[in-house]
Amino acid sequence: TLSAGSWNRQVVKAGRFNEEWQRYTDSPANAYIENGQLVIKAMHESSTHGLDQYTSARLNTAGKRSWKYGKIAARIKLPYGKGIWPAFWMLGANIDENGGDTPWPQCGEIDILEMIGSEEDTVHGTALYVDEDHLLAGSSGTETITPGLFSDDYHIYRVDWTPTNMTWSVDGVAYHTTPVNADMK
Repeated sequence: TLSAGSWNRQVVKAGRFNEEWQRYTDSPANAYIENGQLVIKAMHESSTHGLDQYTSARLNTAGKRSWKYGKIAARIKLPYGKGIWPAFWMLGANIDENGGDTPWPQCGEIDILEMIGSEEDTVHGTALYVDEDHLLAGSSGTETITPGLFSDDYHIYRVDWTPTNMTWSVDGVAYHTTPVNADMK
């Protein structure tokens, strides 16, 4: 089962983040363990399309687990289709949506993997933060797979985070590195 000691199932109304059509539920139908693997399943809940016609899961470790530095990785088979936006990412433990005192993007964000549905052959690795001028700043890189799509098979998405830099990789091949500066700490 999905360990309640490590994971939170967020319940969020449709449209709260990025105008997404799905609402996030705590339903086991949207996030479950099958054959030893976590499945996050988006479901179309009606015969129409649009806001609040889909459900999915949004899982986090807020208040249960957090990291500063290390190797963070997951073996993921991405879905296929236009309009999707799967991500494996981290927010600062101090983010206000989880009981902290710091709003996004001041809390920081590390996208270990982000895929935009219109780019099924490309993944993004990104670090976002607020710079010394209090403006959104960041560093982003992309990796493209050829031939095929990232939905064709499982791949290992990883970020290596040290006090001096972050390096993103897919299947052990680094595709983006950025220095960690004072704004990012």
